[in-house]
Amino acid sequence: AVVKERLKRNFPEIQFKVVGEPKDLAGAKALATQDRYQFQWWALSLVGARPYGGSGSGGKKGKKGKKGADTGIDGFYYFNDGGTTKKAVVSVKSGKVGVSQIRELNAVVEREKAEMGFFLTLEPATRPMIEEAAKNGDFKDSFGSKYPKTQIFTIEELFSGKEPDAPQKLPVFSLNTTACNAAASGRK
Repeated sequence: AVVKERLKRNFPEIQFKVVGEPKDLAGAKALATQDRYQFQWWALSLVGARPYGGSGSGGKKGKKGKKGADTGIDGFYYFNDGGTTKKAVVSVKSGKVGVSQIRELNAVVEREKAEMGFFLTLEPATRPMIEEAAKNGDFKDSFGSKYPKTQIFTIEELFSGKEPDAPQKLPVFSLNTTACNAAASGRK
């Protein structure tokens, strides 16, 4: 993901082929079956999120992605709000999903003092999940624009080009590490 983002950013005119990355839902399901952590890290790249535990994400220094005790955080999505770095917590699920996972994400967003939460899933969201996400209300940015505080994305929707409804996204691989660490820890 790092190399791909750097190629896109630094050489937008060149065409390149990425080998081994899922290009459709069947490929995504196969990756999830083979290695759920690789699926998680790949899914985070679809929305431009930084894996939790990666450099500058508030995790342990030098750790690339997190395996271990589940804190409910798979990654962080950083965005600009009036010149300040803000964050969304990202949770990725490759198996069955239900409303309890949206409640857990909402609790993690609150605990981490994040402005938003994004839920990425292979499976379609249920009506109770959508209703629970809507109950969490909106994030209002410094310009008065409103964004759903909890957003659900299926991998299929992300393949179709759906993106997070959030203020200006910050490029994940060129972020200021100090600002990201401050945002990840809830400091200003």
